[in-house]
Amino acid sequence: MFDLIIQEADRSLACGKIQDWVLQSKDTDSQELFFIKDRLDMNRRAVTREYILTVYVDHEEETDGVVTKTRGSSTAQFGPDDSEEEVVDKIARAGEEASYIKNPWFPLPDNGGEPGHDMVQASTIHEFSHKHEEVFQAFFADRGGLAKVNSAEIFCQDVQVRLASSQGLRTAYPANLFQFELVTDAEGKNDPVEVFRIYTLSGPDANKIEEIVDAQLKETQARAQADQAQAMDNVRVVITGDEVEDFFQMYTSRLSATSVYNGLSKEEPGSSFAHDQKGPEVKDPVSLRLNPFLAHSPYAVPVDSYGTLLTPYPLLDKGTVVNLASSAPHSYYLGMENKGKCSTFEVEGGSADLDETMKKDHLEIIKFSSFDFSPLTGNFGGEFRLAKLVKEGKESYISGGSISVNLFKSADKISYSRETIQRPRSITPKAIFIEGVQVAGEDKE
Repeated sequence: MFDLIIQEADRSLACGKIQDWVLQSKDTDSQELFFIKDRLDMNRRAVTREYILTVYVDHEEETDGVVTKTRGSSTAQFGPDDSEEEVVDKIARAGEEASYIKNPWFPLPDNGGEPGHDMVQASTIHEFSHKHEEVFQAFFADRGGLAKVNSAEIFCQDVQVRLASSQGLRTAYPANLFQFELVTDAEGKNDPVEVFRIYTLSGPDANKIEEIVDAQLKETQARAQADQAQAMDNVRVVITGDEVEDFFQMYTSRLSATSVYNGLSKEEPGSSFAHDQKGPEVKDPVSLRLNPFLAHSPYAVPVDSYGTLLTPYPLLDKGTVVNLASSAPHSYYLGMENKGKCSTFEVEGGSADLDETMKKDHLEIIKFSSFDFSPLTGNFGGEFRLAKLVKEGKESYISGGSISVNLFKSADKISYSRETIQRPRSITPKAIFIEGVQVAGEDKE
């Protein structure tokens, strides 16, 4: 089917009905297991195959002697059982739909037939079958305590992706992942507490799973015992959860050629990050690079959706913009080199010592109800479901408070731990430290 779609797309290209195309196929072998407590309730397996073809149609329009070139695109989806006639019809319909769209023109990348970075991943399903008992124990071993595992749903996926384009791209790579939904519960002071999370790993790492389950059980038990947060002033706030990754996505978003082209960011190479924003001197300048080959991440890819072969490259060096995260269209519009774009990145450790800082009075936000952030304004924060308050050497858990901080206006109060940690799409500092924060909560009587 893959070769048939290429053949018919090339025929449409030769006839002038389309001017470019990109084809992606995904072969997915998935296994799903659902446990209620430690009892297997469901075990099923499915194999699927899908093909998505993006076609591009160009136009030229002359106004006052000036010729403007535009490009439209549309997609067609195919199943493995589609006939040749159905393939031809779907490509024709996609070409017609693309002909009505007129966006600024850009070229697809020509990689000269290079195969791209060779990515190797073990079969998640095969690995899981050999580690089944270890993984089971990681989930359901009795840890004591008030909190228990209520249910777990496990998804193992072996995915093989193939990409081809009219510019000569021919490459393939694995995109395997191990994902699970975990529900834990405990009896609270007033009502039962239930915590639901989704985790994504590159494989069934029993040690990592055990670490995750332990942390969620500890969080669940802490929430069951937590008191209502009181309003507080001038607090040192520490953020340690997955929201750290979300926080740094404010940087990657602002450093995107797409954001710059759309007027949502004024970042430019050679300038300080957020040079257009008024604020104090930055306490802990950030160094950040895109890394499409992040070994631990299931989101690592060797090529982007336009067919650009990817390599790691820096966006920030100690607070100075080095590059913008580019894609085929927006790099062309801005007259810059197209390096391609991926969602995986690395942030260097900052200046703060984690252990030393955590000895001081602080509020560690373990989990937000909803972490909101705006790359445009720099605002971030939200209500937290659980936080640990450390004051004069004593620890207590609180819930229901909230914070609101501005990245630019509080730049002199924000620092990052030297120690780093792997997260689903990144490597980042383990913690963000923010001085002098006002915490909203119940007013003290």
